[in-house]
Amino acid sequence: MEIRKIIYTTNLIETLNGKIRKYTKNKLSFPTDDAVMKSTF
Repeated sequence: MEIRKIIYTTNLIETLNGKIRKYTKNKLSFPTDDAVMKSTF
């Protein structure tokens, strides 16, 4: 049961990272680090 929980959590993290990568790939640059955080969340 513990392994399933770890795999499930890892899949969620990978999905979130993929969405962030997809969004930021279309942008050429961000003026600040805060701009990146605000645009992805």
